[in-house]
Amino acid sequence: MHNLKKAGANWVAGERFFDREAEVDELIEQVSEGRHVLIAAQRRIGKTSLVREALRRLNEGGDFTGVFVDVEGERDAADAIAEIGARCKFLRNTGGWVTSALERFGPSEIEFKELRIKLRADINAGNWKSKGNDLFAALAEHDPPVVLALDELPILLNRLLTDGTGE
Repeated sequence: MHNLKKAGANWVAGERFFDREAEVDELIEQVSEGRHVLIAAQRRIGKTSLVREALRRLNEGGDFTGVFVDVEGERDAADAIAEIGARCKFLRNTGGWVTSALERFGPSEIEFKELRIKLRADINAGNWKSKGNDLFAALAEHDPPVVLALDELPILLNRLLTDGTGE
């Protein structure tokens, strides 16, 4: 029997990820055909591990750039856009908001947390939609195509749609 130890956070990877070949293959096929995929299941069933493994294989194949973004801790849409932008710092030469932010911060390697804070400082209630549109336009034009996986999106959506009391 395999011992299911965490790979670093709330997912398993490498030799600890096993017995899910059919699901990974199906997910990769769906994504490769350009479909949007929503994975819904009970907690602790392995959704995050499945997605991370599919992204790893897509990245390894070189035909896609896989980006994993956990939005569970984001307070609002602007936070989510900043988090996605920070995870997409490979967008240096595509134009748009993330590229201009990276150029403004200089040529040195920027730590993820520092980049996220700086990107978030540029976003407010009045411009988060346009910043998000710029970011998604850059992602759509990237070569190889970007596969963006948003983990815990229902938690963020619930936060956005309720008033803090559950109403």
